[in-house]
Amino acid sequence: FVESSTEFDRLWERSVMGVHALALPVPDRAVLYFDSAIVTTRRFFQFVRALQDYIGSNRRAFAFVALRPDPLAYFHENFDKYPAIVFSSNHSESDYVSALAADPGGSPADALAFNAERYVVLPEGDDWFVYADEAKETAALSGSRGLVAFAREYLAGDVLQPSPAFKLVD
Repeated sequence: FVESSTEFDRLWERSVMGVHALALPVPDRAVLYFDSAIVTTRRFFQFVRALQDYIGSNRRAFAFVALRPDPLAYFHENFDKYPAIVFSSNHSESDYVSALAADPGGSPADALAFNAERYVVLPEGDDWFVYADEAKETAALSGSRGLVAFAREYLAGDVLQPSPAFKLVD
């Protein structure tokens, strides 16, 4: 978990900017909707690594940041850390799944994999961005048209047509 307020503030700002950017149509970017249930799995970690290979990013770091429940009033207040985990190029898919399922401190039910209602996954760069809403069981990936076409093929069995109720609310 991220423990530095400076690091979390940077991730939070990028997360909020990403959500706002995802809500606005941009000519050179596309959006793909898929089942959010895969985001905390090994398959999604493999997908992120495949995306990084596709864009030639040499497997840079990426972060998982919970937006809800409230990161400060709930998560930091109760666990003295922030609901964000940064994964480096050294992490494996087992590390990813284990970290997301990790007890933040005396409350296994508050692990990010089980308690994050809305969250983002974002790389160091701005090549792509994922927003997920567990209540709507939907995630949205934003990226270049080529990247989204690659993702559509990779995630073929998980691609969704979003419900009219799906809205970016953070």
